[in-house]
Amino acid sequence: MFFQFILVALSSAAVVVTASLGWPRITASPRPEPLTKVHDFVVETPVGRKLANTLGVTDEANIEPVNISSVAGSVSFEIQKRAQSAVLSTVVQQLLKQYGQLSQEQQQDIQTLICQPVVQ
Repeated sequence: MFFQFILVALSSAAVVVTASLGWPRITASPRPEPLTKVHDFVVETPVGRKLANTLGVTDEANIEPVNISSVAGSVSFEIQKRAQSAVLSTVVQQLLKQYGQLSQEQQQDIQTLICQPVVQ
């Protein structure tokens, strides 16, 4: 129980620290006062400077907030592509499995149908 409490406390602290540093990337509105206090403290530590550098927020004057709708659109597109690929792979596997269960004569008939030249 004690270890769970410690784990939750550390996870919460990590979220607050990341939010205080990454605030300009999320929105153009001013950082809330509690996050400003956390930011001012954390940015002075070596780990805080390294995290700010990783997030790309070392120079807050030149930061463009991330366009969430653009990111969501690209993520949605990528998910759609992966889903199509997964469905196609499953269909091909099922077809190959069924093809393998056919008799030699039936396999030959399918090959003949597929490989016939197109007559125009």
